[in-house]
Amino acid sequence: PDLVRAALEDPVRRVQEAAARGIVEMDPAAARAAFVERLASDDPLQQMIAAQGLADLGDPTGVDPLLAQVRNPAVEEAVRGVIVQSLAVLSDPRAIALLAAIAADADAGLQLRRNAAEGLATFEQEEATEALRGLLDSDDGYVQEVARRTIAVRR
Repeated sequence: PDLVRAALEDPVRRVQEAAARGIVEMDPAAARAAFVERLASDDPLQQMIAAQGLADLGDPTGVDPLLAQVRNPAVEEAVRGVIVQSLAVLSDPRAIALLAAIAADADAGLQLRRNAAEGLATFEQEEATEALRGLLDSDDGYVQEVARRTIAVRR
């Protein structure tokens, strides 16, 4: 495990990604702790790998740190986009309102908004469907289309 943790800090992204997959398989509890720690770091690459790792674990205890970081304005938008995707993978209903707010936020970057809309579309709860209805008048045609298609399928 120490070797895997060291590999998580390797300067080569592929090595970090392989280490993340390895630690998930070898020791999920250690993986969770390592990913939560790295998610809070100042390194965007570490944050992205950690967010993806938490999604790969499929553990609902990863949702709280992800929610905290996606709300953190100091976190780069690209990282927030990966976090949004991870929240969708984890499918925890606590993420619905936040994903809807991000998708509707005209001040958020276009890709982040689109990731949030796509993530929201993966939730089948009525709360998500209502949030998608609110996106039908989005100023972004892609977000509108995601909302429209998802609602149409659910009818």
